[in-house]
Amino acid sequence: MRLELGAGAKPTDGFQHHDRWKHSPHIDVAFDLDVMPWPLDDGSVTHLLALDVFEHLQDGSIQRWMDECWRVVAPGGTLEFRYPGFENPYSFRDPTHRHLPRHPETWHYWCQDAPGTVWQNFGRYYFGEGYAKWWSFRSSVREHKDVRVTLCKP
Repeated sequence: MRLELGAGAKPTDGFQHHDRWKHSPHIDVAFDLDVMPWPLDDGSVTHLLALDVFEHLQDGSIQRWMDECWRVVAPGGTLEFRYPGFENPYSFRDPTHRHLPRHPETWHYWCQDAPGTVWQNFGRYYFGEGYAKWWSFRSSVREHKDVRVTLCKP
């Protein structure tokens, strides 16, 4: 399944669409992302898309979100998300944003093959002994005043 989380009013073609509640006919599945585990089977998603979603979640643990994405994404599957960058005025204007913008290299902590040494120097031991939910880095690019990240589950 290709699933777009938080599709809102602008669903992306080629995906099934999720939102917190079924507010429109294009919403296929509704559940609260703050309640984990999500009602999705392990490894059931081949492409998980979350455009402007994660900055709204209540739980401040990015590791918890990344672990839940890891659980639902199939091996070889993709996690793709976008979030507002520091220079985006909506980052701070929107009262439903619960998290400050993240640096584009934040996601390198979960990727052994990301450019630079963030994983080697920090990520490989930050998440606890035996942690093994590592992603393969594909890209982290600026999209206007936002950042779009693509990771792959090996």
